[in-house]
Amino acid sequence: MFPIKPSAFIFWAAIFSVAAIFLGFGMGAIFGAAEEKLKKNLDVSASVVFETVYKNDATAKDAVVKKSWDYFKRAHMHWGAIGSAGLGCIIILTLFCRACFSVNVSALLLGLGALIYPLFWLLAGIYAPSLGSTGAAKEMFKWIGLPGSVFCISGAAGTLFCLIRSQFLNFDQNLKRL
Repeated sequence: MFPIKPSAFIFWAAIFSVAAIFLGFGMGAIFGAAEEKLKKNLDVSASVVFETVYKNDATAKDAVVKKSWDYFKRAHMHWGAIGSAGLGCIIILTLFCRACFSVNVSALLLGLGALIYPLFWLLAGIYAPSLGSTGAAKEMFKWIGLPGSVFCISGAAGTLFCLIRSQFLNFDQNLKRL
């Protein structure tokens, strides 16, 4: 049994954060196993629309394909990093803050943000070659990226708020421990 019984919100937030870390590791494994195949698939999806979208401009096509691969790497790194940071904040919330609405919401926002925000970069990377522009792909999926980033930032700000609040609400007890 856990020494601290987390709420269902904390539990699911931790699950989401660990899932994000797993997706980051999974993408890394896929990169190791099939990097050239993935890059080739991006190039093929751009080649299908080479005449219509790129107007036979090989330089433009190659630039979008290269940037799309960068977006794949960005998704991989964000899943690992935001998932890890989110899990760390969730643990901090559980250890140092009394369970309440703001703790639960902060944790859940961190977990959801860790899953959702990197998905924006992955989808933009997948679709950019066929759209002819990374800007068009980001615009197409901003409905995922914007909420995901707001969740991450709000969850981190909520964690900071909860930590500061827990210290000031228990200020007398904290002085006695010194």
